[in-house]
Amino acid sequence: MQSHTVVNELTVSLVRAALSDDQSKTEVIERTVARINQIASAGSSVYFLARFKHELPDLDGYAARYPNLSFKNDSIHSSKGKEADYVILLGLSKGKYGLPSEIVTHPLIEALQPKAEAYPHAEERRLFYVALTRAKHRVYLICDMLRCSPFLRELIDGQYPLELQEFAASPEQKNAIATNCPVCTQGNLVNRRNKTTGSSFIACSNWPRCTHTESGCRQCDAPMVRSGRYRLCTAPACSGWAAVCPSSGGTMVYREKVNSWGCSHYCVTDKNSCRHMERFIEAPSPLPSTSGCAADDMQPE
Repeated sequence: MQSHTVVNELTVSLVRAALSDDQSKTEVIERTVARINQIASAGSSVYFLARFKHELPDLDGYAARYPNLSFKNDSIHSSKGKEADYVILLGLSKGKYGLPSEIVTHPLIEALQPKAEAYPHAEERRLFYVALTRAKHRVYLICDMLRCSPFLRELIDGQYPLELQEFAASPEQKNAIATNCPVCTQGNLVNRRNKTTGSSFIACSNWPRCTHTESGCRQCDAPMVRSGRYRLCTAPACSGWAAVCPSSGGTMVYREKVNSWGCSHYCVTDKNSCRHMERFIEAPSPLPSTSGCAADDMQPE
């Protein structure tokens, strides 16, 4: 007897979108439910799941807007043994209330628990597996890629079969895989905008505990995302890029006096500033779209 159904199509869809506030989160959920309503048969069930219940949406109104669907929500812990036709998984972020959760267990409680397993986040990883296996037909993973869960990043880095074309995503979301801050190593680099000047920059998600920042694109001022050792402009019509200093996380800039590239964090009067230098920096391959800004972000000045 088989307890599962074998299919020849992708059954896990990634919904990449900025989730900066409750309004944006509500809009993304609505878009996902609308898509399910298009493809699901009448009477299909939709199951909202999250690591923490405060991530779950209020179900009031969904039944009225989508009478052909039934809705329920649960924490992942409570979903064990249950199933639905479609599952929407929320809270796929990194941090205290993310998945895995980074809440520190009280030492007294930890002392009473079984010895921790050698595999990192073993229990949280099992929860992720539970969530992925509650759907009969399809799972939708809603995530802000600038703050994505390490578990989701493992799926992407491991090239597991994910449906990426079902929903449109901004260039920022398409190019962004959450990158650890080079200074504190705990936060992610996220795009911010100066409220006074309107200029964009990249900062650590652990601000104000970590004050590391990086500048936006020098060609068009659009936000930039990390890709390996480079930062690439997210504007579709811009070819801007910048090389990242491997020592401090600063931007490599060309210095004509020494005919070399040096870190932007270098200060001649500060002996503790970054003094990393390189003779030659190769352009990223392939380059971003070149239909807009003509000059690379890293051309010598």
